[in-house]
Amino acid sequence: MRDSRGFTLLELVVGLTIGSVLVLTAARLFGDVTEDARRLTERRERLDRDANGLRLLGKLVESIDVASPGAIPFHGERDRILFSAWSSRSRGWPILRSYTVVAIDPGLAVVSQFDTLVVAVGVDSLALDYLPHAGANESWVRGYLSPTSLPLGIRFRLWRLGKPDTLLLLVGSE
Repeated sequence: MRDSRGFTLLELVVGLTIGSVLVLTAARLFGDVTEDARRLTERRERLDRDANGLRLLGKLVESIDVASPGAIPFHGERDRILFSAWSSRSRGWPILRSYTVVAIDPGLAVVSQFDTLVVAVGVDSLALDYLPHAGANESWVRGYLSPTSLPLGIRFRLWRLGKPDTLLLLVGSE
């Protein structure tokens, strides 16, 4: 006669096997969800950094100055811009600093005498054009150098992962 109070060894092995499969499947799904959440957070942080960096670049371009004592002449080349602009110190006081905007590894950077700030990550290359004057028949030029005047606008043509992107900024539009 069979004792009906317990499970047979075969029943225990089948139950443990099914339970193990369920636990492994749940762990894999949880791992995938965790990895997807981490990637999403990284993308969001990168987009936030890019947005903040491009906002800073826009503010610097708006505050370009060639007339104040200590300001350098505006020098716009095909792949970089050199200029003086007003920025805030740590306590909020404005200061005139010299900046260079250039594409470096790992992206588009604003370089000052104190530090380098990457304002857009993943920029493969950069091409700049300058709009010297307002007018329906005006065309963009590839360089602009002037100790006393500024272009009306700057067109940033960026390539990120092989895809083109364009950023238009007005100069001195504060």
